[in-house]
Amino acid sequence: MIGNGIRMRGALALLTALAALPAAAGAEEPLAPRITRPGGALEDRAILVEGYGFWPREEATPLRTAQPLAEPVTWFGAESVLAKAHLADPAADRYATFELDITPEGAIAGCRYSPKSRVIVDEALLCAEIAGQRFLPKLVDDGTRVAGTFTLSFSNRSFTVQPDTPPRPLFISERDRRPVSLPRPMSRVDNLVRFPPSDFEIADLYRTPQWKTAPQSGWGDTAREGPTTGLILHRSPNGLKCRVLTTSRDAQADTAACAYAKATLAPDWNGVEGDRDWMVPLAILHRPEGPLAIGPDPDRVLETRMADGAEDALVAALTRVGVLGKDRAKSPLVLDLAANPDGSVRHCRVVRTTGGDAADIAACRIARETVRLMPFEDVFGTPNPLASLFWGASSAAR
Repeated sequence: MIGNGIRMRGALALLTALAALPAAAGAEEPLAPRITRPGGALEDRAILVEGYGFWPREEATPLRTAQPLAEPVTWFGAESVLAKAHLADPAADRYATFELDITPEGAIAGCRYSPKSRVIVDEALLCAEIAGQRFLPKLVDDGTRVAGTFTLSFSNRSFTVQPDTPPRPLFISERDRRPVSLPRPMSRVDNLVRFPPSDFEIADLYRTPQWKTAPQSGWGDTAREGPTTGLILHRSPNGLKCRVLTTSRDAQADTAACAYAKATLAPDWNGVEGDRDWMVPLAILHRPEGPLAIGPDPDRVLETRMADGAEDALVAALTRVGVLGKDRAKSPLVLDLAANPDGSVRHCRVVRTTGGDAADIAACRIARETVRLMPFEDVFGTPNPLASLFWGASSAAR
């Protein structure tokens, strides 16, 4: 009996000592609290943690924005001030953003709530918890390390669950992948103010008419010399109407452009289904020999893409220098390639780093040397000056 008592006291002492030890890393993983919504539905309330390198848009596009060595979702544990605040009141709205100043050496030099953020935890406490995180710093276009900014954001992410659903982690990086269909007001001809109309206005309002005299399709190689009137023709219950959206700065020339478009081109939508006030945008060039009409290009490029063979050349070159391994799908590399009108790469930005300066710099250098793009175009076939393309080594990352 005495021996058993001694052994029991020893076991209790051992359990007490073990309980006092720090918990294993796996046990520190906090779980999203489960709440009951009005009506009885169960929800797991997680916190979506995201981050991205930021730079002022008036500055030149960097080769790489500041990027953390560890994903922000891994920065917080069960004892973090953020976890404790959320578990104390899981139904609260926790949208907020922090601005982090990153030094050229990759350390956090400043941490603060961004303007208009909702204060969800004490700023000093949260900033102290993440102060040791390290970054690959911002690179300017020549590959030099410079100071940059990183934006850290938090927001609620709710999951509808059943009583037997396994709990979710409290901190996640998983966005809601369900398609979001926001109601969009239907475009109206009388609301058009820009020339040429935007893509969604074209999609809503443009249908190809029958022409008495067809205009030239797209600009093609036609030089834009001399005064030009940008207009739309549309049908209405009272007949064909003309609205000038871009003036030639000559009222008589604009009036003549509308008269020419209505009488000589004379679009007719009688064969088109639907009763919308279908419209067509036209550019009327005022030439000494007479007006020249430019109509929509049916073969315009609708989204930026790589020219034939460009991706194969890019992958081969990146593999040859070791930026990509034999299995490219394992690479995190994602590039944002901005296009010049001629298809050359205007700028390359590393959206997701390879993990090293040299490889990131080489990736952009090779992209500039090997890639040719087909930039998306406006309705007249003119390459858009903001055209760009996201390319990922892994197809899932694009």
